[in-house]
Amino acid sequence: LDDAAGHPLMKVFFTGKEIKSIIEVMLVAYQDRNSSYYPRFFDLRFFFNPKRFFLDRVFDIQVKKNGQWQSVDIHDEKTLYSIGTTSYVGSFLWLIEKVSYGLFSIQPKNEQGEPIDGVKSALIPPHKHGQKELKAWVALIDHIARFRDTDNNGMPDIPVIGEYEEAPIVEVDSLSPYYLFKNATIVQWTASSLFIILTILGFFLALKLYKWSLRRK
Repeated sequence: LDDAAGHPLMKVFFTGKEIKSIIEVMLVAYQDRNSSYYPRFFDLRFFFNPKRFFLDRVFDIQVKKNGQWQSVDIHDEKTLYSIGTTSYVGSFLWLIEKVSYGLFSIQPKNEQGEPIDGVKSALIPPHKHGQKELKAWVALIDHIARFRDTDNNGMPDIPVIGEYEEAPIVEVDSLSPYYLFKNATIVQWTASSLFIILTILGFFLALKLYKWSLRRK
């Protein structure tokens, strides 16, 4: 990376299954720490149920295409979706397998699906001559400059309605079997099975202890 101020932008590609893994890890950081870890996306939103077990709470991911939300197949391991972010945030993508203790395995790729070994290989080329990298702050200023000056004060105004106010996270707090097991992975199924088995064993143990206590009286 060059010595100029700011983090450059990068772009990588992931499958639907890998995107779910990324969001699950981001969701843990947001819920266990503070609002500074709030997952922020554009043209992507996801639905999760906090009643589901840890690391399998996301049951639907949607991306916007031609103005319409479309669900992503979160079990798909072939279709690729591009993700753009800063090099600072993107560098953590290579650490997900480590921080999840091997539960999630993701591989950043290029547009052809070939593995990318680090941030430098994923940097977005600058669109202006004389630049070595496309800095995030430069891209942000260029983007804001395209907004209309709605109050005639000589400065562009940032929209706060429409697609810009859509929440990327939709919480569905439910014990409904539909939301408990929709698009569930082995994590949810295994944890739920163990919970049911332990609950049944606990019931029979309590019943046996109760009968034993009656015989002693």
